[in-house]
Amino acid sequence: MTPIQVDIKHLRDFVANVSAANGPGFACTQMWGGTGAPPLIVEIFSIAPGMQTPAECGTDGVGLIICWRGRGTVSLALRKSDDSGWEAPIVDAPGSNGIHITPGDTLILPKRSAHRFTALAEERKSVQHPFPRANQDPQVWPVEKLVLLRVSIPGKGNLHRMAEPFPDGFSQVLSGDALTSYKRRIADYLGFELDPKLICVRSKIWGKEGLVAGGATDFAKPMFHFTAYTFVPRQENPEHHHPKSVELVLCWQGRAKMTVRPRRDEDNVGDIRWEDAREERELSEGDLVLVPEGALHWYGVSGEEDLVLLALQTPHPVLHVLEDDSSGSSLDGEKEGPPSTGSFDTKISASSLRSLR
Repeated sequence: MTPIQVDIKHLRDFVANVSAANGPGFACTQMWGGTGAPPLIVEIFSIAPGMQTPAECGTDGVGLIICWRGRGTVSLALRKSDDSGWEAPIVDAPGSNGIHITPGDTLILPKRSAHRFTALAEERKSVQHPFPRANQDPQVWPVEKLVLLRVSIPGKGNLHRMAEPFPDGFSQVLSGDALTSYKRRIADYLGFELDPKLICVRSKIWGKEGLVAGGATDFAKPMFHFTAYTFVPRQENPEHHHPKSVELVLCWQGRAKMTVRPRRDEDNVGDIRWEDAREERELSEGDLVLVPEGALHWYGVSGEEDLVLLALQTPHPVLHVLEDDSSGSSLDGEKEGPPSTGSFDTKISASSLRSLR
C-alpha cells in the first residue's frame, strides 16, 4: 500500500533571521526541489532592509515570485533573441532600479532572463516616528525585511549566479497593461461566490489560455497554471485529481481543511484507483502543501472566515478531473439543505471584474 503523502510545510519556519550588519544580509532556504521529483523548486528569500541578492539567470526555466512580507524591487532583464547580450532592464518608473513589489504582488521570471532582489532600506513619511532612533531623522521609519517565495520550473538547466555584472545603463519603463506581462497583484483576481452550495470561484492569475487585457504576454502559459481559489464559509472545491501534474498550494488567507488520497500505482498513469486510506489536514495562513501527481484531493473552509488558496499546477497538460463517484467522495449522497437555485451573487472588487469575465 502506498503511504499517505501529504507534505505540509510552514512558510514561517523557512524565514531566516537576517541583518545588514552580519553576513551577506540575505538568505535563501529551499523548501522543496533539487534532483528528482517534484518538477519544481520552492525557495524562501529573506532579505534585510537595504540589502540585495546576487544576480541570477536561467535558460529554459520559468520562475514565479510571490511577495509575502516587506517591500522592495525586482531587477529584471531579458536575453536578446540572438544571444548577443541583454535587453535594457525593465523598470516600472523613471529612476527606479526595478519593478516594485509589496505583499500580495506576483512577478514572473521569463525564460532566458536575469534577476536580483533588493529590499527597501527605509521609508520617509510625513509624520514623525513616535520612538525615533538616536541621531536619526524622526520622519524616517524603519521597514521590515523582504520575504519572497520563489517557485522555479526548471527547463534544461537550473538558475545560477551570473558571472557577469547585472545589465546596467538605459532602462525600459513599463506601466499599465505592458507591466502586467511581468507583474500581477493577487487582490485583482479575488471574487467570492456568496452561495456556499455553489462551487468556489477559480480565477487564473498566470497561465491563461491566451492574452490578457491590452495584449500582454503570459510567460507562464507553457510551463504552469497559477490560480486563486476563493471560498466563503461552508463552501468547497469538489474532490478531483490532476493525472499528470503536481499541485503546490499556499494558504493565503483564512483556514482550510483538506483531504488527500494517493494513487495506488504511481508509476501507471492509466491507473486511476486510489488508496482507501485518506489523510485529513488543516491549513492556516502561510502553510504550503504539495499534492502528488494523480492524488485525489479536496478543499473546504475551516471556520467562519473567507478562505483564499493559491494553487500552482505543473507540468502541462494540467487536467482537472472531477471524481464525484469515487468511494468516499465528498460529493457522494445528498447535501444538507435545499438544492441551489443557481444564483450567482458575488462580492467582488471592481478590479476583479476583468479576471472573471
